[in-house]
Amino acid sequence: MKTPTEYTRLIKQGVITTKMLSDCLYSVNKRAKNWRDQEQKYRNIRHFNRYFYDKYDYEGKNREKKEEYYKIKDEILSVISPTCIHHEPIYKLIQYDEYDPMFEEVMQSKDYAESGEYYDRDLNETVMYVKRWEQYESRYYLFYDLGYGHTFHSPISSTKGYEQYEVRDIDTLETKGAEIDDLISVKFVKQVIELIRSGNYQIRDQNC
Repeated sequence: MKTPTEYTRLIKQGVITTKMLSDCLYSVNKRAKNWRDQEQKYRNIRHFNRYFYDKYDYEGKNREKKEEYYKIKDEILSVISPTCIHHEPIYKLIQYDEYDPMFEEVMQSKDYAESGEYYDRDLNETVMYVKRWEQYESRYYLFYDLGYGHTFHSPISSTKGYEQYEVRDIDTLETKGAEIDDLISVKFVKQVIELIRSGNYQIRDQNC
């Protein structure tokens, strides 16, 4: 993506618009996701192929690049306020066997995802079971929406210290990368970062 001439002019004047911030955040966020996906690719190869040797540590190098872009993202987010907090409940399939105290309760609730039976060699008998999706973890994210078609999340360990923000439940958060030709350049992002670090800037809420 070619940097708009107006962006360059405003940066020289010490002005950062919310549209600039949105474009920069989108750029570094998607680049981080691209590196994350590459890291995952090499991790999967290593996991499923015991003969694979990552001689040049591509997995580690991709992880480092991913973390580098996430740090830039956090630095940009530091100059704006979240809209709210998103809560993502994480579920997993829990199995209850017929000798489990919870078995009857789950059966009667009829909210289980699967039921069946298996042969237990230790007991030397057939055992019935049910499986139910249950929440086992909560993930929280500061949610940012600058109003230009892109939204952003920043993970936090808990809502402690953020009581002023409303907490909203969301479905499973799925993210993906993007073609770098569609993203604002890293060079421009670094100019914005340098201006933020200087402390000599003003943010304007406007389109360019």
